[in-house]
Amino acid sequence: MINQIHHVAILTSDIESAISHYVELLGCEYRDPIDVEKPGLRWRSVLLPIGNGSTALQLIEPTEGPGVEQLAQQGEGALFEIGFNCADVESFGEHLISHNAAPADLTGEQLHEKFLQSKYGNRFYIVPPDKSRGTRLEFVQFSD
Repeated sequence: MINQIHHVAILTSDIESAISHYVELLGCEYRDPIDVEKPGLRWRSVLLPIGNGSTALQLIEPTEGPGVEQLAQQGEGALFEIGFNCADVESFGEHLISHNAAPADLTGEQLHEKFLQSKYGNRFYIVPPDKSRGTRLEFVQFSD
């Protein structure tokens, strides 16, 4: 099932400034942001490792898709997502479906497959806020 919390994601309108702020405030390692572009989604994002590196603070600067409206309404630092490290996302997805929380893609659209796969080989999916009591959840199974 779930191994641990992997990341907490917050929204920002200026990712470079947010990275500098959290690196200085939390003493974590600097990382360059990456561009994430999919149909209906455009973000700049970075995972800043916290502590021993098994947990991260994710910063997301959304310019299209999920997070844009939330950032406009709630402002800088709004909680966007909690990510969980899962041992087996496929079987956990079946558990979620049985609890009326079907896995979705990054834009919140229901998946027609069991999971998505990142360019790094990780398996993942999203549970949108309307299925998880208001907070978007991500479940990730890391490749070996």
